[in-house]
Amino acid sequence: MVAKPHLGFSLIEMLIATAVLLVAVGVLTELADVGRQHARGAEEAAAAQRICQNLLEGILCGELPLEATSETVVPEEPDWTFLVELKPLERTGWDPGLAELRVTVTKTPQGARAGKPFSLTRWIRYSSGEKRSEGGLDRPAALPHRRPVSGGPRP
Repeated sequence: MVAKPHLGFSLIEMLIATAVLLVAVGVLTELADVGRQHARGAEEAAAAQRICQNLLEGILCGELPLEATSETVVPEEPDWTFLVELKPLERTGWDPGLAELRVTVTKTPQGARAGKPFSLTRWIRYSSGEKRSEGGLDRPAALPHRRPVSGGPRP
């Protein structure tokens, strides 16, 4: 009697194929999780940039005071805090009338995960003798006139 050839897979071949399939599914699940984490981080960074830009523009247009602040909750974004730093640029014996205005926003911690701070910095014209506007908001002093480098006529 002649033995007929088997037309299917053996049990060991099926177990190996199942193990390879499970490893592939596990790797793909991990990649999807990493992708979700990066997407969440990108959304958070975009929101931080938008909030920081809005606060910086609010300070520059006079909606918010031009002064250093401690950590404060963002009015329309309760999950975020902001910090304003104002550092006049001083050189020995010379006041160039410039200051560094830095706005930093941070998402408030939720659980064990704290947000990364995001900062925007802008150099502004600023003098220690500031003027107050009608609304009580601080404004930079008037822009100084340019002085010629040589003894030529003034512009």
